[in-house]
Amino acid sequence: MRDLSSVDMAGGEQRHGCQAQPRDLPSLPYRIHGVSWMCTEFIPQNTTLLALWSMYSTLGSPSSLPPPSRLILPEAHVFLDPDFIGDDKKENLATRVRSPTGFHPFLPKVAFPHMGILYQEDWADYMGMEVPYVIQRLVVTDYYVAGSAGLAAVLQKSSSASPDWWEPVRRDVAKFFGNYEDHSARKSVTYIHRSGAMLEEDHKNLVHALNKMGTERGIDVNIVEAVDKENNAEWECVWLLSSNRTVQGPEILDGVFLRPSSVSTMIEMFPPDVVFREHESIANSLGINYIAWADDRKLSSYEISRGSDSRSYERGRDVHVDANALITSILDVLT
Repeated sequence: MRDLSSVDMAGGEQRHGCQAQPRDLPSLPYRIHGVSWMCTEFIPQNTTLLALWSMYSTLGSPSSLPPPSRLILPEAHVFLDPDFIGDDKKENLATRVRSPTGFHPFLPKVAFPHMGILYQEDWADYMGMEVPYVIQRLVVTDYYVAGSAGLAAVLQKSSSASPDWWEPVRRDVAKFFGNYEDHSARKSVTYIHRSGAMLEEDHKNLVHALNKMGTERGIDVNIVEAVDKENNAEWECVWLLSSNRTVQGPEILDGVFLRPSSVSTMIEMFPPDVVFREHESIANSLGINYIAWADDRKLSSYEISRGSDSRSYERGRDVHVDANALITSILDVLT
């Protein structure tokens, strides 16, 4: 038998005529299979999934791309509240509040049923692994790096590559509610309101005017308070409408699930001198009309283009809206 003491083994300390090998690492890195999405924000925006899918859809035909396996939120904790009370760790069964993800909790279950969500604690486990790893395919959204016009540029690229880039997601959500094949010619309007956002008298006038329009014109009218979203009421109403949704606040982006058509429209109401041009870019990329409304008139594209890209929804309270003027604008779209 060969004398092992004569064999030169690089590295490690010598023991009894031979050397101990350092701990072996795999010659190839561990592969994290599938498609991974990542959002680097501490609090993801409500455009997160839209932005990720828009970037991902440019990599191939949207209808043939494999669905994402995981969404990684490396800066967001699992829960909003701290894990400890003083020096004591909270019990596993304690009631906790999940950190916001930027989208309705039902949406990934419906549109991406095989996608898991990984938070900062999960990402720390990956970072702490003692073996190298490679993510097979990673799509990252970073609003800070992209800048104020980043999302609009990505959406324009997506819609140019394929006008149906969003359809696979919209289709799955519509099928969940059982009306993807519903091509009813009946028109409808959904008004989503937030308590205190509009002057109380104006809100009452608008509700009355909408109901009157529905009765006289044979239009389905759905009126939903934004807080009902947790109980799924708003999601159900999104799929009752086929043409028009009127809203003030972040719920406007639920309008991305409207069926694109010449009359499908998102109407967003603003206080004077406030408008966000990002939402017009989103609607345009989906083939949906967009109206920014202030007081008694529709804002021009030029006025919208000079608006802010801020994602804050502190838009003031007691906003004035001329109900009759708004109804006239809605009828112009529907007829």
